[in-house]
Amino acid sequence: MTHADRTNYYISTLSQMVLRICSGRPRLPRKYWGKKIYASPGSGKTYVANKYSDVVDGDELLVEAIKKWQSITSSMWDMDYDDPREYICQYFLHISFNRHYMNNIYKLCRRYMDKAANMDDVVLFGTKDMIWFADLIFVENNTDIVRPKFNRYREEQEVDKAEDCGTDVVYIHEYLEPALQRYAKGSSNYYIA
Repeated sequence: MTHADRTNYYISTLSQMVLRICSGRPRLPRKYWGKKIYASPGSGKTYVANKYSDVVDGDELLVEAIKKWQSITSSMWDMDYDDPREYICQYFLHISFNRHYMNNIYKLCRRYMDKAANMDDVVLFGTKDMIWFADLIFVENNTDIVRPKFNRYREEQEVDKAEDCGTDVVYIHEYLEPALQRYAKGSSNYYIA
């Protein structure tokens, strides 16, 4: 079962009891259950989502929100779906980055994220426009890890706003998966803003 299939399963069963599809896969530490976590692009969110049974990839939920928005607005745009990041980028190009449409899509996505989190799943996402949805933020400081051409300045602005609202921010220098494990154990190796 692909990650997209697993995410679609979650969306279609959000109001039902959670069934762990792959019981042989580990869960993240209890500290993260029910959390929406932002992490910088390129830090390894997709890897973590594929490794752990209770992690939902926020990009997949954003794709579902786009599809729902298209059905609401009777949009005729279509694209073969393979990579969620490509699908999201192409759709936003199609709508000329219309902020009204994008904000409505983000609101739909937040509903999907909240439903998954209410089932004690962990939602990992990397969309800067949605940082304010996060319960916890991991900012990647290693420029060799962060996705090329990533707008760090914009991320810093959004993170600052989230911090002002009381969201915990963890600055990391490695991929997300080991950072999640260390932070859960209370390691003091991380700068927490």
